[in-house]
This record gives sequence, structure tokens and C-alpha cells, in this order.
Amino acid sequence: MTRRSKTSPGKQIHCHVQIREVAREAAAELYETLMGDNLMYDSWRKQHPGTSDNRLRQLFVDRNWPRCIPFARATLARLLTTPIDEKVKESIMEVLVKDASLVRGRVQQQDLMPMLKGLN
Repeated sequence: MTRRSKTSPGKQIHCHVQIREVAREAAAELYETLMGDNLMYDSWRKQHPGTSDNRLRQLFVDRNWPRCIPFARATLARLLTTPIDEKVKESIMEVLVKDASLVRGRVQQQDLMPMLKGLN
């Protein structure tokens, strides 16, 4: 299963559906972190007048989850190095292998290095 996302005109990113879900969760966490700053929250609210708090969050996640795909991939890969159930590891590995076959819009490994350094 794959999802396609348009991040900009003419550019699509393909990823496994489970990578997408992790990326969406990461974007939701990012929203919570960023919107803890009142200035940022006020600015986002001004861009979407009359919008409920839940909808503001949804708009942010919808717009930004594709930017979290490299983080989602790295996070799942990192889980393979932790002491978790072997069946869970097999499931994660299957997702990553299937996802790796989707190359359109994939970032280069050197683009991930700054992100991975923060996980240590």
C-alpha cells in the first residue's frame, strides 16, 4: 500500500501507508511543540480566521506531514536496533523494504544525516 502526496506543483512523494501514519503523528507532535509558542499560534490562527483549534491542527498536519517522511523512515529504522518483539521487527522491516521500492520524491541519504545525529 502506498500514498502519494503533492508537496509542491509537479512533485510527488510516495511512501508506504504505515510510513505515512508515522509521518502524520510526527507532524501532529510538531504542531503541539510549535504552537506552544503563542506568537506562532497567533500567526497560524490569523492565517485561518474562524477555524476551530482541532481544524487548525488538522490543516497543519495535512500541510506538513510530507516533510516528516524522512523522520518517519529514520524512526522506524532506528526501532530495529532496539529490544522489541521479533514479530514487530519483522513487520517494521517489511514496511521499510516495501517503502524502499518507492523512489519518487525520496531524499538523499546525506539529507538525513543531520536528523539522525539528533537521535543519539
